[in-house]
Amino acid sequence: MRKIDHIAYVVPNLQDGCSQLEELLGCKVTIGGRHLNNGTHNALINLGSEIYLEVLAIDHDNKEITSPRWMGVDLISEPKITRWAMKTNDLPSDLTVLKMHHPEHGESFEGSRVKQDGSILQWNMAIPTAAPAVDLAPFAVDWKDSIHPTLTLPDECTLMEMELMHPTPSRFDKLFERLNIELKVKQGTNAEIKLKINCPNGIIELS
Repeated sequence: MRKIDHIAYVVPNLQDGCSQLEELLGCKVTIGGRHLNNGTHNALINLGSEIYLEVLAIDHDNKEITSPRWMGVDLISEPKITRWAMKTNDLPSDLTVLKMHHPEHGESFEGSRVKQDGSILQWNMAIPTAAPAVDLAPFAVDWKDSIHPTLTLPDECTLMEMELMHPTPSRFDKLFERLNIELKVKQGTNAEIKLKINCPNGIIELS
């Protein structure tokens, strides 16, 4: 069974999105950093079991990167969960499978960002798509020798459930089987990722 690494919650404005989440969940959001090669910046919430919620927004101070940016950040007008990542220690094999599902899923890059304490976080990952707004196909992340981000985050929330919805769920059957993903995509009106989170404010649903 493949493990979830993190889930992308895209917001129009990072500061506003963090404030809204802190009020909704009753926990502290930790500022992450800037993705200089992708035109975004982020903040993190620990969801337990080395899983985190990545609050992601366009970095408007970065004038070098324009649309289309990754993870659907250019396609949302309100906060929305748009992507999810799985852990990997064999990225080349995962890229082959992802490329079979859709050609845009078959590329990777080595990324990094400067953390708030000045240390460098490095990873190797499949490149998340820029479109559609919500993509149920996962991308894969190998943290290599870096300490996983959750190990330095407050431990206040727990992910209880992640639910995937799509108008044609069968299109993901082969992909999930080949990646050894136990999750099943359910029938839904739109592509949607829903979370159930146990937090200081109780059990909250987020989508």
